Amino acid sequence: MTEQVKVYPTLSLYVSRIESGGVREYVLPSCCFHDLMDESDEHLAGMGLAMLGNLIKVIGKDLYDQTLSAQLLLKRYPTDTGIECPFPGMPDDRPIPVDLTQLPFQTGMFLQDDTLKHRLDRWALMARVQEVWVPWLKRQMVAA
Repeated sequence: MTEQVKVYPTLSLYVSRIESGGVREYVLPSCCFHDLMDESDEHLAGMGLAMLGNLIKVIGKDLYDQTLSAQLLLKRYPTDTGIECPFPGMPDDRPIPVDLTQLPFQTGMFLQDDTLKHRLDRWALMARVQEVWVPWLKRQMVAA
């Protein structure tokens, strides 16, 4: 079996949940297969939207009330402990609420059947991700 090659910087999404009386941490698939430094703003915004959608789908499953927290970490090089990132789509750097009703946008665009309205909602949210989150991410990536 060949070992997966990571290209730094990487983004990793961690979710902590209560399971079997204890806390278990999951890592959602991270973005480490291509060079983030070479990606366009549009691609980074789409990636941020996809990570947000994956998180909402995980939290939105039937065990969502057992989710404790979510954290997005940027690791700029292999020995980096990582810096906590604001979540794409959030208006500022506050932690993302694990109660979906507390998010500053409608989660139906990720959880319900695809409609034109949901596509337009995702497009508008991706524009905000590109405007707010992508410049922050790019500043952090070059600060190493």
